[in-house]
Amino acid sequence: MRTLALLIVVAHSTALGARAVDSSPVALVTGASSGLGECFAEALAGRGFPVVLVARRAERLEALAAKLRTERGVEALVVVEDLADPAATERVAAAVGGREI
Repeated sequence: MRTLALLIVVAHSTALGARAVDSSPVALVTGASSGLGECFAEALAGRGFPVVLVARRAERLEALAAKLRTERGVEALVVVEDLADPAATERVAAAVGGREI
């Protein structure tokens, strides 16, 4: 059985990835490689939110991140994880670093 996980969190942050950004909210979107997750990521980026994209499919996440950076002008961090793995949330938190998410 497949599990669908969609989580969107918006928090204030002072950095995304290695580059500093302003203190605007950051959106964390799981399931971002397709479907509703991808739609939410595009909508949030369209509103100017920097995004953290989480899903299992690296190629799709990278393509979406490149699209959002180019077309929406936002920062986009890719985190490849399968959230069906109980340890995945810890790895996502580690990838996001000390940001408030």
